[in-house]
This record gives sequence, C-alpha cells and structure tokens, in this order.
Amino acid sequence: MNKKLILATCLCITSISLLYAAVPVESPVQAREQAKKDGVDCIILVHGQGWDRLGERFRKQIWDDSQVQNAMGSKTVSSVLQVPQNLSKEENDNFEKNVRKKVGANVRSMPGIVFFDAKGICYASISGNDLPTNSNAVASRIRQIIKLRKKRDDLMEKAARAKGSDKAKFLCLAGEIRGINRHPDLVKEIKKCDPEDKTGYVRRLTFNIYDVQGKIKNLSKEEGLKIIDQELKTPRLTNEQKQKIYGLRGTFLRRNKATPAELKENYKLMHNLDPDSLLGKAAINAAEAFAQDPKAKKK
Repeated sequence: MNKKLILATCLCITSISLLYAAVPVESPVQAREQAKKDGVDCIILVHGQGWDRLGERFRKQIWDDSQVQNAMGSKTVSSVLQVPQNLSKEENDNFEKNVRKKVGANVRSMPGIVFFDAKGICYASISGNDLPTNSNAVASRIRQIIKLRKKRDDLMEKAARAKGSDKAKFLCLAGEIRGINRHPDLVKEIKKCDPEDKTGYVRRLTFNIYDVQGKIKNLSKEEGLKIIDQELKTPRLTNEQKQKIYGLRGTFLRRNKATPAELKENYKLMHNLDPDSLLGKAAINAAEAFAQDPKAKKK
C-alpha cells in the first residue's frame, strides 16, 4: 500500500477518534468552569501526585486510552486533579482553598473518577474496588454511569412538564435510579407538589428502617405493633422496604414473647412480598428458626 495512503488512513482514524472523545482541559478548576458554562458533563480523575504509583499508572495506561476518553463522549469535559503530599500548612491551605474546594471532586480513595452533570452537581464517583483495572471495563462503566444520568434527566424533564401526583411520581422514579447519586433537590421538589405526602413518595425516598426502630424502642407490645403496622400502611413503599419492616416486626415480636403462630404469620407475609429476594428467603429461615412450636420441637 502507498505510504501516503497509509498515513492518510491513520490520520483519518485519529480524527474520527478525537471527534467522539471528551474535551481535555489541563486545569481541573478551569474544566469545571468550562463545563458549567457550556452546559455539559465534566469527568475528573483524582490521583496522588508523586506518591500515588497506582494512580499515576492508571492515568497513563487507562485514563489516557482513547477508548476511555471516547466513552465520555464529545459533549464532556475531562481533566485530572493531582493531589500533592508533604505540603507546608500554607501550601496545603492554598491547595484546599483554590483547587480542591473549587473542583469539588471527592473520592473515598485514590485513584478515583468523579462525574458532574451540566449544572455542576456530582452525580457519581467510582474508586477502590468499584474502579475497574482495564481500559475496556472502565470505558464500559463510564458509559453505563452516563446512561443512568441521562435516564435520570429524562425523568426530571417529564416531572417538569407534569403536575401534582404525576410530577411526584416522576421525581420519585428519578430518585430511585441505582448506580448514581440522588439529585440533592429532589425530595424538596416532591414536597412542593405534595406538601402532606399524600402520595407517599417522600416517605418512600427517605425511608430508613432505623427510624422505625427508634420509634418503638421501650414500647409495649401493643403500642409498638400499632406503630409498625401503621408504617406498613404507608402508600408507595417498595416490597423491599415492607420486608424490612416485617423483619423488624418479627424481632419486636420475639422480644415481646409472641406465640409461634404470630411469628409464622409475620414471616409468611414478609416472604410473600417477594419470595425470590434475599429478604424473602431470609423470612423462610427466620420462620424455621423462631416460629416453631416448642412442643413440636420436643417431639
């Protein structure tokens, strides 16, 4: 093949690759500012500078790989935040104030990747065991996270066009997408269209089994069951949330010397909500362990 033709082909392939790649910006502070201005996502790699060998190797071998940059898409600004070590107090304060705080890219461990949406809100981060160790897997994970963000945004747009309970429904669905962070204003927006939470969507999104546990602490059997059963009547709770309540209900019953029949019925209801789930299977085990008639065991 003609050398000029080979060169032209290589240049064409490189140009096509760059066409779909993220826009790299050297300064992470400027990258965040540019992304907000252009209304696009910003994805930042965070690693240690001069002391983080794993992070530096990740950057060279994986982050800079074209398939990883292409996975971000051309409507994304990318950058790298390098975190130095052994700084003086003045240098460290300056870095924290003028770089880290402005970038806002926080990870549990380094290296890590942080995702910001077009409004500058962090919607995901991956690090540690969640961070794949090869280019293909990292590219796939990035595409997956961006896809989830787009799904969230589509639901938020539907909510913006809806009113009342329909709006609350779309907002709730947006908040239940697993794999990305919940939008910080989401619950507040649901409360605006449903102040008394008649739809139950606020309770569904803010549900915490430990809150229920705190309510029944030191109560009598009758008083505690009244509160627990009232929680079970909350509209819109997921089957998983109800199973957690039944699990707590079972523990409460055992502490209050409930009969085997009471326990058996409780765990039966817990199981039937979703028999194939982990909690559904756990209900069977709990029934076998705690809902057996003592007289039957002796026989």
